[in-house]
Amino acid sequence: MCKKTQGLVFILLVLFVFACSEDTVDFTLTINTIGNGSVSQEKLDDKTIRLTAQPEINSRFINWSGDATGTQNPVEILLDANKSVTANFDVEDLLEIRVSEGGSYEKEIVSSDNGVLVYEARAIPASGYEFVSWTDSENEYFTQTLRLEVENETVISLDFADTNAPFAYDKAAIVNLSNETIWGLDALSNDHLIFTTKSGKIYAYKEGQPTLISSHYEDLVNSSGQGGLLDIKLDPNYSENNYVYVTYSEKVSGSNFSHLSLDRFKYDNGQISAIENLFKTGTPSKRAGHFGSRISFSEEFLFLSIGEGSPSQGGENSAYKNAQDLSNDWGKIHRLNLDGSVPVDNPFYNDNEARNTIYSYGHRNPQGLMFDPYSSSVISSEHGPKGGEEINVI
Repeated sequence: MCKKTQGLVFILLVLFVFACSEDTVDFTLTINTIGNGSVSQEKLDDKTIRLTAQPEINSRFINWSGDATGTQNPVEILLDANKSVTANFDVEDLLEIRVSEGGSYEKEIVSSDNGVLVYEARAIPASGYEFVSWTDSENEYFTQTLRLEVENETVISLDFADTNAPFAYDKAAIVNLSNETIWGLDALSNDHLIFTTKSGKIYAYKEGQPTLISSHYEDLVNSSGQGGLLDIKLDPNYSENNYVYVTYSEKVSGSNFSHLSLDRFKYDNGQISAIENLFKTGTPSKRAGHFGSRISFSEEFLFLSIGEGSPSQGGENSAYKNAQDLSNDWGKIHRLNLDGSVPVDNPFYNDNEARNTIYSYGHRNPQGLMFDPYSSSVISSEHGPKGGEEINVI
């Protein structure tokens, strides 16, 4: 009885093992594409799949790579293991770049989707030249590295300027802003200026004509006396980030008092955007003068000059010595990182009784400011009360 039972168990085990050996093992096929196209699949039997490469508009199929090779299309894949196949497509170049004298460029297609190609192009100035801009039929771009979506054949111009060529501005065209007082300006290129007016407007000057860019600051500034929209400077890396900085006497509602403020925004294609405030005096000035407000840069820092404001009149006999008061922003040269944060090695960074942005103090009305890269010094010029002007090396 026992022997028969054992034999029966053995037969059942053999049948079970044999049945298991007939089970199907599933394998995975991974399909990738490079370029502008797709791949369709057709299952021919349990282990064979037909792949067909389908190029999109402005594209052609080149070859297969991975677990399929060659140029045959369609191609059949035996799925007897996990496999990966890539269909490679060559994209027709839709972007023509016409270059002026003074440089070259590099470009590549970084992505494509439904016939839209995304190009990245980088302007490379030659020695003695600087990048100016890219220009297509509708827009002008001021970033040295340009990312552009292209769907149809497109022509774009790339301009460079000779850094040794003299400026050639038509002074009469600027002077024709008869009701405006120009306060600060900077140059994007040999024939492209950006400047401020006291009333709160920002203009561009290009191709012999001033063009109003923005009136954003008209309602913000106190333009009485020496106040208004004041200095304007391009970021040292403007060609990469489009940042522009401005200073202005920001009016206090319901009074004639003003703060001195520093803003940053992006300027591209004749428009300003992404406006942000980086600095504002902790207290307002009660007089419409001695704002200083000049901007200068080293490679990593922004320097901002601010006059003594009021009620201080300056001098040893003044009842209010703003310029000597380290708890007061007025009468100082401040140092900031380019994003408005405070450098940790500023002289008074760890002094709880001082403003941690202060780099130098004791200034009356510093309306000239520059950073000297050769000596790593800050140089300021100041208006005296009646003569007695100063040049300070800091």
